[in-house]
Order: sequence, then structure tokens, then C-alpha cells
Amino acid sequence: MDDGSVGYLAQVGVAMKQVKLFAVMAFGAAVVLASAAPVRAEVAAPQMQRAAPASSDLSAQRRIRRRATPIYIYGHRPLSPTAVRDCVDWYAYEYRPSGTVIVPKMSCRWIDR
Repeated sequence: MDDGSVGYLAQVGVAMKQVKLFAVMAFGAAVVLASAAPVRAEVAAPQMQRAAPASSDLSAQRRIRRRATPIYIYGHRPLSPTAVRDCVDWYAYEYRPSGTVIVPKMSCRWIDR
């Protein structure tokens, strides 16, 4: 390489740095303008009454709170504070398309003590 080519490569390097700097500055300006745009719109029209706030993806997905499923205990009398659960467990055969399997089963009832 001769001195002319080194000078040319240095000029190209400086030009690339300038292009990168310009791209970063343009991106930063776009971010600032995008965040400031809604503020200017609200300041420009304070007398206008908004019908509904603008919905975003998160606000459109409202969480629905459902009531807890009630648990009813059927019996002839209410349980006493000393009541306990008496459970019986066993293994049973279940016939499935893949073949017969053994599964655990359990049956519980409340007993006053």
C-alpha cells in the first residue's frame, strides 16, 4: 500500500463515523419527538373534554375478577370445631386406549370427635 491508499482509508473511516453519529442523533431525536407529541396535543386543547382515555394493548386487556366458587357441605348438621376428615385410599384399575393402568383413588368424609 502506498501513502495515498492509507489516506483514503482514513477518510472513509471518518466518513463512516460521521454517518453513525448522524444515525444515532436521528434516532434520539425521533424518540424525543415521539414522547413529546402527546404532551403537546394535551396542552394545545385543554378545553376539549375527552370522551374516553386512549386504550393501549395493556389497558384493553382488563382483568376479570371472578367470585370464588362456593363450596357446599351437605349434611344433616353443621360440623363441630373438633371435626376431622377421615380418608380411605386404594389403588384401582383403569382401562385406557393405551392399556390398563393402576391409579390411586381416595374417598373422604367428615367425622366429629
